[in-house]
Amino acid sequence: MSSTELDLDDINSLLDATMDDLDDLPPVGVPPSGHYNLTVSFGIEKVKEGTKEERELPVARYVIDAINELKDEEERGDVAIGQQFMEFFYLKKKTGEKNTFGIGTLKERLKPHAERFGTTNIGELINQVKQVSITASIKRTQNKMNEDQYNMQMKDIVLL
Repeated sequence: MSSTELDLDDINSLLDATMDDLDDLPPVGVPPSGHYNLTVSFGIEKVKEGTKEERELPVARYVIDAINELKDEEERGDVAIGQQFMEFFYLKKKTGEKNTFGIGTLKERLKPHAERFGTTNIGELINQVKQVSITASIKRTQNKMNEDQYNMQMKDIVLL
């Protein structure tokens, strides 16, 4: 029996299963460097809710649809079809200054969608880019401030 055959509405089905019948946790976070088919959706989300640092930010949510190429095959266990990750676009630094890198990154991510949706208005693009299929190259790098996190650079974005 596989986990796809388990009747999740029947607790006895679970109790009769073995550990091998249950799916492992999928990988999470930024995938390894490589080329992927992705589904992307943009939106505005609150971060740090309930704190004095609460704010709304543009965010892109990605789902991996296909792994076309990995730079390092030894990292294959760090990625799976259906894996999700997100990218926040901070418009201001912690000091309150304008974050030119965050703003520029947002522009780069939205640029390929402008022609398809016939607008360069940021709000309209964020509202319209929902469940859009793309291909892209991702370069994953270790976060210098937190070794448990990764950053990414995305390029060669092509809408499908």
